[in-house]
Amino acid sequence: MSSDEIRSGRAKRRKYPTSPEARYTAPYKNIRRSIDKSYEKFLSDKQNLLIIADNLFRPLSMDPRFNSEMGRKIPWDIYVALYNDQDELYGGKGYFQTDKHKNLGGVLFLNDRYLGKFFAWFEINPNARIPLIDEFVSKAFKLIDKLIKKSESH
Repeated sequence: MSSDEIRSGRAKRRKYPTSPEARYTAPYKNIRRSIDKSYEKFLSDKQNLLIIADNLFRPLSMDPRFNSEMGRKIPWDIYVALYNDQDELYGGKGYFQTDKHKNLGGVLFLNDRYLGKFFAWFEINPNARIPLIDEFVSKAFKLIDKLIKKSESH
């Protein structure tokens, strides 16, 4: 929230307004901002995982779409933040496209507002200095699947 919004009283109103409210949003920038804010805490000689619990004004787009460049589905905002390969689009290359963020092994995205149910997404940095252990990654994917199935049954 900007300082102008705070001064105008926006901070005292509901986070998710019931009446329409328009504003410019670029959720992929919020992903990058979260990485930037926490990056100095990641050690170069350890595995590092960032967990982003989506509590943004506008939730991340968690609708996976097939990405032909990656050969798999991936949510748009996550793709742009981490894998964009264009220097001139969306504020430059994605954070997992360069060595600049190699101390970060991966990002786990949590969102409990996607279609009214729990949703999680996990991305591994292919350029990580110290990759996340395969056993951890496979257990994380199993746990995510279990949590999603449990939320769908309620």
